[in-house]
Amino acid sequence: MLLPKTFIFLKNLSKNNNKEWFEKNRSDYEEIRENLKKNAQKLINGLEMFDEQIRYKGLQPKNCLFRINRDVRFSNNKSPYKTNMALHFDLGSKAVSSSTYYIHISPEDSFVGGGIYMPMPPELYKIRIAISQKYKQFQSIINSKQFIKYFPNGISTHDSLKTVPRGFKENNPAIEYLRMKGYTALCPLTNDELTNDDCFGKILEHFKALYPLNKFLNEAVVAEV
Repeated sequence: MLLPKTFIFLKNLSKNNNKEWFEKNRSDYEEIRENLKKNAQKLINGLEMFDEQIRYKGLQPKNCLFRINRDVRFSNNKSPYKTNMALHFDLGSKAVSSSTYYIHISPEDSFVGGGIYMPMPPELYKIRIAISQKYKQFQSIINSKQFIKYFPNGISTHDSLKTVPRGFKENNPAIEYLRMKGYTALCPLTNDELTNDDCFGKILEHFKALYPLNKFLNEAVVAEV
């Protein structure tokens, strides 16, 4: 489970987003980060039980944590630190997109989910082809009782095309999904749930429900077209 002080630290950081405050409270941050690494290892162990690709990847907990430092080089917001923390478990690299299992940790906006958020154009094109050619299979995944139980809001995307993507027709039965620029599924988590003793079991149940979608997306990304 997460340390309750995680949310206290993030709330205070949002009010004192500067290096001086952070350094004064670095010991709290390091304690929270170590707790997250331990949580990450437990979740890796759980994921390896049903996702063979994660098992073969050999994920390391330290690589599943996002940095808390913000990249402010091209941003008008010069606050040096993120006011949330996150864990991600995926097979991706800088060169190739892949689906992920994800936990977002924030005092007022925590959630569990995954999928592919912003695939690069070559991978997005492959995913669209897979959805078009295997639409019944895709539907069976996102309409399954297990998926709907844990992700009742279904598939979401950060952005969609207003027009028809190149190479596809407007009357394609999957056009709603072909217009999407990403494929994710999310479910809110409360602070109480994340600090509860059974939080790992709850999160892994969501990950299991997400696994068929992630498998479909990853197979699409590596397919020859």
